[in-house]
Amino acid sequence: MKQKKGGGWYRLAVLLVIFIAAASRFWQLDTLPPGLHPAEAVFGLHGLSLMGEGGMMPEGPLSVWLLGRVFDLYAPTPWHLRALGAGGGVVLVLGVYAAAAALFKPAARLIPLLAMLAVITLYPALNLSRWGSGLLWSVALFTLAMALFWHSLNLAILLPPRRRSVIGRHWLWLSPEHPYTPGAAMGLAGVLLGFSWAICPLALLPSLLFPLFLGAWYLVDKLVVWQHRRLWLFLGLPLLFMGGLTFWLANEGLGGWLIFRPAQVGRLLIWLFASGSEMLAYNLPGRSFLDLLQAGLLLVGLITLARQWSDRRGRFLALWFGVSLLPALFTSDFVAWPMLLFAAAPLSLLMALGLVRLGQQLQARWPRAELILCVPLLISLFLTGRAYFITYANHPDLAAAFAVDEWLMARHAAAYPPETWLYLTPPKPEAEPTIQFALRHTGRLRAFTGEAGVWPLGRLQAPALYLIGNDQPEAVTYLTQFFPTATLSDEPLDSYQTVYVPPFLPRLPQNRPTDLSLGDGIGLVDWQVVEEEGEMVVILYWQAAATPQQDYTFSMRRLDEQDNILVQTDNPLIAYPTGRWQAGEIVQITARLPQLAPTIPNRLVVGFYQSGLNQPLAEVILVRWP
Repeated sequence: MKQKKGGGWYRLAVLLVIFIAAASRFWQLDTLPPGLHPAEAVFGLHGLSLMGEGGMMPEGPLSVWLLGRVFDLYAPTPWHLRALGAGGGVVLVLGVYAAAAALFKPAARLIPLLAMLAVITLYPALNLSRWGSGLLWSVALFTLAMALFWHSLNLAILLPPRRRSVIGRHWLWLSPEHPYTPGAAMGLAGVLLGFSWAICPLALLPSLLFPLFLGAWYLVDKLVVWQHRRLWLFLGLPLLFMGGLTFWLANEGLGGWLIFRPAQVGRLLIWLFASGSEMLAYNLPGRSFLDLLQAGLLLVGLITLARQWSDRRGRFLALWFGVSLLPALFTSDFVAWPMLLFAAAPLSLLMALGLVRLGQQLQARWPRAELILCVPLLISLFLTGRAYFITYANHPDLAAAFAVDEWLMARHAAAYPPETWLYLTPPKPEAEPTIQFALRHTGRLRAFTGEAGVWPLGRLQAPALYLIGNDQPEAVTYLTQFFPTATLSDEPLDSYQTVYVPPFLPRLPQNRPTDLSLGDGIGLVDWQVVEEEGEMVVILYWQAAATPQQDYTFSMRRLDEQDNILVQTDNPLIAYPTGRWQAGEIVQITARLPQLAPTIPNRLVVGFYQSGLNQPLAEVILVRWP
């Protein structure tokens, strides 16, 4: 179904679709989704590492480098973190338009418009565009490479077989008849593929498209491939792909990647048509990759493709769709759903092809049938927008999935001066990356459980801020009793309370000051004994000269005159292991022993030993006679 050239409506429609794509991906980007998901926070921490912050070694693909440049120019905020993925989502829409225009040239111009409209109706593409990740750039650059590949093919077939540029024989020189020669277009496609692989190594798997397509084309039409010698330049991409894939598999190991999993194929079909990922970070639970309208258009597009199998463009699109599913087949359950985004472009092209096919059927009865082709996609766009901006935005578990409470708590803590010691109880290991990104450093916040009689008290002459969950009222009680003039507040936090300890408040009771070193940076600086209801409570204050190299177990024994053990208690200090102690930090350890008869002479012996080895680090004898 050919379309007449010209018409301002077409350009206006293309601009409108681009505007919708950009608006839906950037609108309220810092608040929807709310907070910061720990997985995207890890991505942000690697970006911070390139700025010398974050406390992590810079590692990861090219997207981390791009994120680092964004943070250099602007600020490490959720908006700027997510803007990278949102920008990739918009470029993907443009890449789908370019790929459709090149692949279906000189067919109807309506297919590129419908294809770019189809890709913005895909719910996962919208959701993951607004999720802090660089994956969209890998998919977008791969799609642009497909567009350049077919643009190069079109130019090569149009040019005479032995025609050369008037400037010279080098294949990168520009030709006066065309914007650039086929070789230049293919060279740029190769560069984009390289960047796509650098962002996501799994992009190597869809690159199987090149050797499969060119090999099949050569078998079917050897004469064309031989006559147009420029086509041999395309072999550089398959060779580059094969070399990259071999290197990648050699490093990752063949066994884990080349195993055929039939169950994975079935799950993939379920994800596409029935029920998708249950992870709120990736999807609205239970929503499939395609809605009913999109699934119907895809099936019509596949039927149309099967009828046009003799056309090399149809074979290319079918192969593209097939290999684009490979990243989801060869990854773990945790990341398989996002890898389906590699199929977004061919899915959109197939949906557009299905719509055009339906239009051809209707045109026999109604000459202006093409005017209603956008209606199914507009309905799908409405359903996608409602699902994300209303249903997903108001999901009751969304705040917990994106660690909103921990994000707000950490942002509150980040406002305190950098010399403030920050303590969190209870620990939040699942939200640690979110907290660390908010603080812009991985080691500033120290978590402890507030149990087993182990309490970090900060450093002498340094302020401390305790961030205490609402489910830990006993921690608030203990800290306010130990620091009677500390500041207690629950504003502006809903799930946490804060106890602020100014630098001038003492950390040591000065009951029995001492200066005894046990080695490995652990020293005893004060202690006291309290009698409580048949128990002897020994409170010891330790100070770390340096961070200990091991997580030691604390031990206390009562010995008689012949050094026989009367009673003993051991504490592995899980609440706050010695390996977390920082130089200058005061840590209080409370041990309880049953009270003995007052006529029995005994001594207190305290020390540390390495867990599992029972080798004491050192011991301190505290004289304790009746």
